[in-house]
Amino acid sequence: MEDTSSRKKRGWIWATFFTVMGIIYVTDGLRSPETEMGRLLMGAGFLLAAPQAFFSPISFANPDLKFIKVSPVDWLGMAGVLLLVSGLVVRWL
Repeated sequence: MEDTSSRKKRGWIWATFFTVMGIIYVTDGLRSPETEMGRLLMGAGFLLAAPQAFFSPISFANPDLKFIKVSPVDWLGMAGVLLLVSGLVVRWL
């Protein structure tokens, strides 16, 4: 069982927000995938960034950047950000 200090570190709000936004964008993009490719990419990006937001939320008051130890969840978060940016580029072109 997890202790209370590790539970407090979890980013429930951000993970829930990213998951809801990902579901909204994916379902909206699936209505017409030919014209809404940007929304599909953004939805996939939000869904890939959700685990990173849950397991390693950024503390804005005291950021602890870990550049040496990169976990698979961090790679998912980076891929999610790349998909979000590419979805924005596709939507605005």
